[in-house]
Amino acid sequence: MKRLVAIALAVCACAPMHARGQTPVDWCYQYLLATWKPSQSLTPVLDGIFADPTRQNVIALDHVAQFVLDHLHDEQLSKDEAKELVGALARTRSGRYRLVMAKVSDSQRPKVITIMAGEYVREYKLKTVDEYIPGTIDLASLRAGYAPAAVSALATDSRARKLDTITKFGSIDEVFALMGPPQYVEGRHFRFSETIKYSRLLLYYRGAGRASFGLDESGTWLFQRAVADPLAFEALMPYRERAAEFGLPDDAAIRMAQLISQTLPAMRLVLEDSYNLVQVPVEFLDTTAEILAQNFRSHGDDIREDVYAWMIRLLTTKGGPRYAPLLAQIADETKSLKLRKWARLTVKKPAGIPRAHYVIGSIVLADQAKKFPSPYPGVTYTNGRL
Repeated sequence: MKRLVAIALAVCACAPMHARGQTPVDWCYQYLLATWKPSQSLTPVLDGIFADPTRQNVIALDHVAQFVLDHLHDEQLSKDEAKELVGALARTRSGRYRLVMAKVSDSQRPKVITIMAGEYVREYKLKTVDEYIPGTIDLASLRAGYAPAAVSALATDSRARKLDTITKFGSIDEVFALMGPPQYVEGRHFRFSETIKYSRLLLYYRGAGRASFGLDESGTWLFQRAVADPLAFEALMPYRERAAEFGLPDDAAIRMAQLISQTLPAMRLVLEDSYNLVQVPVEFLDTTAEILAQNFRSHGDDIREDVYAWMIRLLTTKGGPRYAPLLAQIADETKSLKLRKWARLTVKKPAGIPRAHYVIGSIVLADQAKKFPSPYPGVTYTNGRL
């Protein structure tokens, strides 16, 4: 109880709130800017802001302006990304960002950027609107509030089911009305050619799942589909790095819970994630082998077949000779061409994995489920595919 009270107080103190006039889409842009990492593209934010030329989104652009200042000397922000962001401010042609551009002009950014900023300052000496005052928006405080706010989100089965009731081509406003602000937001951008590109926004809800949106030509984010699974996207939650502080299971325990849940989205994602680890724990591999041994003969549909193929791939590359007998059995007995193909691949010999063959039945899956319970025991609803 004391821990819950502490979390509630933390949420009240620093949870990101809606600014006056801020729309749900603005809130998502704010999240992406506040939590940016070098591996993430901000193109979906800029695409969303300028997709509709008749609407200038001052709230979102103010956040862009503060982001530029916060990362003015950040070498991790590439020249191209910085140029795109400063260019977005320059397109406003109102003088609102003169103070910001003056700082950019005096910075050590490449000349193509400082010249652009200097021209803006000279061209808009006479203000037509109030200037944005640097520091008005505190992205660091917003970022600090996301983790406790996410922990406070209550995961229930009815909430997970709500996520799966969103109608196709629905809006982000509708999702916020139904689910509230998400606990994590991701932006993705795909460029197929100079003229063909595509942006997506992914909204993640703790213990419920993910809602995906695509940007149409009119600048509207339209709902595409949802994946309802309480554990599938747990690794993305903003409190993961502070799990111990909030009394939550660590990453290794979450990976085991995802695997043992045997829900397809969670299993697929944790298998892919584990494949990218330098070394996979033997207990995870043994549990994977036991699930596979009990189920490979009845893979059912293509989604489940794909998950079992990932299991075989993981055992082959990260498990090595320990699982050779099981892989040979699968190759001989399966009716799936895909599983047979993967099971027949040459087994690698990773360091740190015992060579003694795993004995089927050594892992009791029911015991593993008790050892690694879901942090959302009341949420059983799952639906959708990745």
